[in-house]
Amino acid sequence: MTEIVWDPDDRKPPNHEALESEIEALASGARVKLTLKGEEWLVRALAPAAFCSRGADFSGRDLSARVAEFLNENGCPALAL
Repeated sequence: MTEIVWDPDDRKPPNHEALESEIEALASGARVKLTLKGEEWLVRALAPAAFCSRGADFSGRDLSARVAEFLNENGCPALAL
């Protein structure tokens, strides 16, 4: 199950539920932290460590760019960490 955290929680976008559904599809099982810095969400999305045992290295677990690109395409300014 994907864990999505908006920090601060009270500033998440009005359409956060729709965004979260798509993030779950893009980063299934990942831990996704979205931290608001100014007007931009900083994205850190990591697939579970068990993913490494399937031959992927740490960079293969990092789904931050994918999530940030999706958010940007949907009117939510974001930057992958």
